[in-house]
Amino acid sequence: MVAAYASVSSSATPRAFALVVSDDVSKTALSTFIAAFIFSVIALVAIKTGFYGRTATFLIFLTTLAVLVWVVLTFTRWVDQIARLGRIEATIARVEKATTSAIEHRRRAPNLSAAPLCGRRSGDDVGDPLYAGTAARGQTTIVAESRK
Repeated sequence: MVAAYASVSSSATPRAFALVVSDDVSKTALSTFIAAFIFSVIALVAIKTGFYGRTATFLIFLTTLAVLVWVVLTFTRWVDQIARLGRIEATIARVEKATTSAIEHRRRAPNLSAAPLCGRRSGDDVGDPLYAGTAARGQTTIVAESRK
């Protein structure tokens, strides 16, 4: 994982590196391993203290098998993600996905959810130019040119 991060940091831009580091698969894998560890400690303590009977012990065994399958699948998915992490193609795909999402968001909300300027249709690129002028005592004023 460290080698993959080093590869991405040397071959991609800082923004692309930030996209790669924000990896949900690694976070999910870490959460899964921690949850499985906590489950195993609690189940082991409960069984060793004789808290459960035969039927409950069998249910804990079945639950342990389910947790084991969950951990193996998560680990396999995580290893696959790590194998792809350092490749430039994977980095480009993440940047492309983030860019496409941003463009689609902008297309759906061209005014960024603000009210359009009164009296103008959405999409008009005609506006009032603003010029900065110097007033007395160094103050700056903004003057709008009237449209003809």
